[in-house]
Amino acid sequence: MVRSYVLAVTATGRSLELLPEVREVEGVREAHVVAGEYDLMIEADGESTSDVLRNTIERIRDLEGIGDTKTYVSID
Repeated sequence: MVRSYVLAVTATGRSLELLPEVREVEGVREAHVVAGEYDLMIEADGESTSDVLRNTIERIRDLEGIGDTKTYVSID
């Protein structure tokens, strides 16, 4: 199992609205609205690094209102 942390920018004023949608994405363990450069912090799991990156690209980034994302894969 591979764990990742995804930081996402949302369209202005959409963070709370997108939170339930993000939490429904397969593999997402937790998601929170945060203050700072990014609007959402998402913890997600996958079977492999490829699964984690595919989920970010095909599921999270495809949600309307999600902009830039940064994905960090845990190595421990």
